[in-house]
Amino acid sequence: MSISSDLNNNALVIHIEEEFNFHCQAEFRQAYEEKIQSDTSGITIDFLRTRYIDSASLGMMLILREYVGKHCQAQENRIELVNCTRDVIEILRVTNFEKLFLLK
Repeated sequence: MSISSDLNNNALVIHIEEEFNFHCQAEFRQAYEEKIQSDTSGITIDFLRTRYIDSASLGMMLILREYVGKHCQAQENRIELVNCTRDVIEILRVTNFEKLFLLK
């Protein structure tokens, strides 16, 4: 399994392994749709073990952002992207994702 998630104290952490691409679509959606509640206080995507992302993964993160906006009460509930490699950070910055997500 290349994507897993944990819900602790109403905060969801999604772990992405190796490659985050089109083939991960169902797994990624399942990682958050089954766990996000209206009182979810934060969402983090952990890229610690991710070495590659593509345009499909960017689209999946935008869909997650939209889902959070519809299903979480807190309007300020931003999604954090953490432990990104330099290559991943570069892609996120070139695509202006730093305006939509918190990069850490």
